[in-house]
Amino acid sequence: MKKIIAITALVASTGVMAQDREEIMEQLVEATGLKEMFEQQADAQRQSFESIGRSVIEKIKSENPDNEYMKRYEEETQRFMSSLDNIFESQELVDAWSMFYGKNMSVEDLDKVLEYYQSPIGKKDVEATKKAMPEFTRYMTEKSVERFEEEMTIYTNNLQNISGETRNNK
Repeated sequence: MKKIIAITALVASTGVMAQDREEIMEQLVEATGLKEMFEQQADAQRQSFESIGRSVIEKIKSENPDNEYMKRYEEETQRFMSSLDNIFESQELVDAWSMFYGKNMSVEDLDKVLEYYQSPIGKKDVEATKKAMPEFTRYMTEKSVERFEEEMTIYTNNLQNISGETRNNK
């Protein structure tokens, strides 16, 4: 009988701990502004994809301005960019972050982290992060586009060289 009571208590406490953990994670996400930051990153990523798409089309146009398929290339590029608009919803990212972050900390530790983010210095930390994130994301996006364009140029040149070699070998 004592064994059954102990097992029941353990199962019940595990359920409460899981619920406490979920509640704490929800509060932590709210206190850190994580969902908002993920949404900002998704917007920046969308802009980056659009820039890359424009870059690809401009590259094609510059190499073959009379290309009869240009309208179809542009339409397909637009379709492709649209398909990338919502690779991740911000809530999906929040849920994944909560799962990965929360599993590595005890409920007590999560309480302490939450306490920090609800404190005056924790709130300042969150505000500083929110203000820095758009600039940081813009920087990363610009650098990514620059590097992508450089690599795209090398890639298309190499493909053209292969095409030229293939034609010359026939």
